[in-house]
Amino acid sequence: MSSVNSEERWRILIKDWESSGLKPSKFCKEHNLELRVFYYKRRKYSSIILANPSKKRSLSLLPVKVSLKERLSPYTAVNFQN
Repeated sequence: MSSVNSEERWRILIKDWESSGLKPSKFCKEHNLELRVFYYKRRKYSSIILANPSKKRSLSLLPVKVSLKERLSPYTAVNFQN
């Protein structure tokens, strides 16, 4: 099997796993995959997908409201609205 076919196969498998709702171990068992290989490929192809968002869903930004109140601590709190 060529590397292009293998890459495409793993991208499809990872996409199928994401939409399945299954735990990685159960998905691998059902598809006869080694769990350690699945984790490796998921990490490998997830970074490629994130580097090229056109191959996956687009990312969006959240609006941020900055308030310049007196600093009471060295930490910053971020509050998300639903």
